[in-house]
Amino acid sequence: MDAEALLLKQLLGLLIPICGIVGGVAVALLWLGTEHKRRSQLLEQSHRERMLAIERGLPVPPLPQELFDPEDRVDPLDVRSRALRRGLTFVLGGLAVSAALAINRDIDTAAWGLIPIAIGIANLIFVRLGPTMAKPD
Repeated sequence: MDAEALLLKQLLGLLIPICGIVGGVAVALLWLGTEHKRRSQLLEQSHRERMLAIERGLPVPPLPQELFDPEDRVDPLDVRSRALRRGLTFVLGGLAVSAALAINRDIDTAAWGLIPIAIGIANLIFVRLGPTMAKPD
């Protein structure tokens, strides 16, 4: 391997985590910005509606519930389905990793696939034994 190829390989190994970190931070900032804009537009719209009601002498409408109770709050009924999906994904992903490592390397290396399998089994146990909530009517 010549010096240029070695330098390129080292540079690529350095750029991958940097791009991952910068990309992750950029996505988080984009989400925060759009969420702030959405809430500020909702507040502005509600303010205009309330001011118009005051001008016309109508009863003032209440503030929208989304300002106080965000819609991204976790629904307790959805927790079990998410845990089931996550559990199946981890178990099947761990089996795939173990199989790939067993074929390409050896059985000792394939044991690394047991970590996601254990996480998936824990999620599936939660689905089976976790608290149940009745659906409100």
